Amino acid sequence: GDTVITLSSKKGIDKSIDNWKKRTPFLPTKRNELPEYLLICFSGGVFEEIVYGGYLINYCWYLFDGYNYQQLFAVFLPAFVFSIAHFYQGGKAVIKIFVLAVVFGYLFIFSGSLLIVMILHFLLNAVGGLLTMKYVKEEEPPVVEPDPSIEKESSVTEPDPPIENDQPDDDKE
Repeated sequence: GDTVITLSSKKGIDKSIDNWKKRTPFLPTKRNELPEYLLICFSGGVFEEIVYGGYLINYCWYLFDGYNYQQLFAVFLPAFVFSIAHFYQGGKAVIKIFVLAVVFGYLFIFSGSLLIVMILHFLLNAVGGLLTMKYVKEEEPPVVEPDPSIEKESSVTEPDPPIENDQPDDDKE
């Protein structure tokens, strides 16, 4: 929802582009970068959810066993740690990531499976890369066409004429 609102105006698009270039230079900008980026998305979706979703949620679940707010701690602590790990994306992103991590945490607890969370995480990252490709265009240097009115200088230079020796040859006598 936030991305749709942000990208609905020229000002929002320009601000997002500047932010993407500054904070996430690994996002793809050309089609040939997409396969590697999708591998990163897959890795993030799988491995981050194993660590933060699977391991930390279960660890906190057992750590806070018997406490009134066991479920809350088991979801919010890993979400907090996960969002702080993404601080390089900026403060607003940390808050958004925290909210998503809480939603994903509860989805994991209620479904009992990380697979759906991994798929959603992958899709979220992949859509971010596709949006970057759509809006961030690599600035290529301008092509300068030669001016036909200017004569092209020859790259072949005339050899220097031989130097005539004004001195008499003393060896010939």
